[in-house]
Amino acid sequence: LDKMNEFAKQIQYADRRYNNPSDEEDGGPVLLMFNTYSSYLMVEAIQRQLTEATRVLNKALKAAKSINSSGPGIAKDALGVALAASIAADNVSHWRHDTETPEDCKKIGKKIEKLFRDLLWFSDEELGIVDPFTRKAIISKLEEINRDWKRDSSGYGPSFTINVKTAKNGLGLGRFVGV
Repeated sequence: LDKMNEFAKQIQYADRRYNNPSDEEDGGPVLLMFNTYSSYLMVEAIQRQLTEATRVLNKALKAAKSINSSGPGIAKDALGVALAASIAADNVSHWRHDTETPEDCKKIGKKIEKLFRDLLWFSDEELGIVDPFTRKAIISKLEEINRDWKRDSSGYGPSFTINVKTAKNGLGLGRFVGV
């Protein structure tokens, strides 16, 4: 949650002309809705966050290929960063509602899709999942994001989809499913 809150603040305060983290003392950020420049800065912040998540994921994938398991830790860290970035991007939706570059929004959707297609390849143990519900909850949240982003009810932003279930990742259930 700390990472998600940190990422959400990075997105909210991306436009420093009007937003300042010290505004929290006065009731929170002053987001300029329907300001395209603010949206552009938010997209840059989200892209940096997703790049960080991809970097951690690539370490986990490399470890998994070399020892046939990433072991607990690396994949779990990658999952945490990817979830934080994705949920923060979903919660602060201005970036996709007011944009002059819908292709950038679609690139973010594709990055999230690729991140989770790769992450969901890992086993529950590698991802630090200890119960039968967490993976399903993650997939459900991603499906909810997909529905919202697909229909984009505002009418202002681009419509795009993310689909994280593949044959390679066991339709989201991990590579060891059915083995």
